[in-house]
Amino acid sequence: MDIKYAFIDEYGDSGLNFDNQGTSTHFIVTAIIVEECNLKKLETEVEAIRAKHFGHGEIKSNNVRGDHDRRKRILADISKIDFSFLAVVVDKRKIFKDSGLIYKQSFYKYLNDKLHTELRRTYPKLCMISDQLGSREFMDSFRKYVVENSNPILFDYYDFGFNDSKKSVIIQLADFVSECLSYIYDEKKISQESRAYYQLLKKKKIRIEFWPPDYDSYLINSQTDNGEFNQIIAQTSLRLANEFIIKNENKDNTVINEQVLTLKYLRFKFFDSNYSIYIPTHELLTYLSRHRDSKINAHYLRTKIIAKLRDEGVIIASSKKGYKLPVRETEIYHFTDHASTVVIPMLNRLKKCRDIIKLATDGKLDILDKAEYKSLNKYFKDDI
Repeated sequence: MDIKYAFIDEYGDSGLNFDNQGTSTHFIVTAIIVEECNLKKLETEVEAIRAKHFGHGEIKSNNVRGDHDRRKRILADISKIDFSFLAVVVDKRKIFKDSGLIYKQSFYKYLNDKLHTELRRTYPKLCMISDQLGSREFMDSFRKYVVENSNPILFDYYDFGFNDSKKSVIIQLADFVSECLSYIYDEKKISQESRAYYQLLKKKKIRIEFWPPDYDSYLINSQTDNGEFNQIIAQTSLRLANEFIIKNENKDNTVINEQVLTLKYLRFKFFDSNYSIYIPTHELLTYLSRHRDSKINAHYLRTKIIAKLRDEGVIIASSKKGYKLPVRETEIYHFTDHASTVVIPMLNRLKKCRDIIKLATDGKLDILDKAEYKSLNKYFKDDI
């Protein structure tokens, strides 16, 4: 697997006094992801966009500000080049006023590490480059914090450093994307242009993590649905998915890590697009295969990821269209129908085999009459 580079910049501030006009409601950290082999190509493409739209200056979102037509033209060109991004979007209004995050350095360290943790878990060969923040003392302490909180056993290659955005057009790109995301999520900047920005960015995003994880507030109002939406099913499936993620996201196990990534992607697609859409198998396979040296096949996805998650009590709906977190009774029945077409024929075949052997041996051999088949035997209790 090639080394991944993550160029990181952010939007927003650490302030929690939202009556202040200059205080953002959200803090957004964005990582531009590129493989080492494509690094020079991306730098060349971004440099061409910089020259076209900013002349001799940096790609500076503050220089565009609320000129939406200009921002959309720039973003349209950006959407054509080959890169992807991962972002953490923080709703600061949900941060407790008496928490340690009210202090600027603690705020930046904690929330930047949210993104770094996502990247370190996802990419075993990783070089992170962040824009310079604050004083040299803060940058040095931040670097030490990130390195000390990584697990080198998990990674073949890992490095972290800072660079001046003036010297890196890709960090400038991260700054611009972060600002564009602010027009989608920051309550003080949301406008009629928000959907246009979303449409231009959506093909470039790997995933967006929302924090704090108050998922119930994102649930669809059932009154706006066609009548099939079931709030209890939606809340239950999201809660169980979130509990599994929180319990397992820091475990040093490749398969569990892939299960967590799968749930995060299903959860992200639930919030990011129409909640009724199934995620095709090939889309999940492509997403997961990005994060390992070899490709994942459909059998591995079914048996090692989806089946094991269901064994842990996570509810995942499935159909010929793919997988999703369920929000309707019909989606639960889709899974039930599918299971019945597999399980019942298998049990019937087993019953025929058992009956034939019992008949041939004059009832002396019951193939289910063993301790290890006790649970299976319960399904044939009427025949015993």
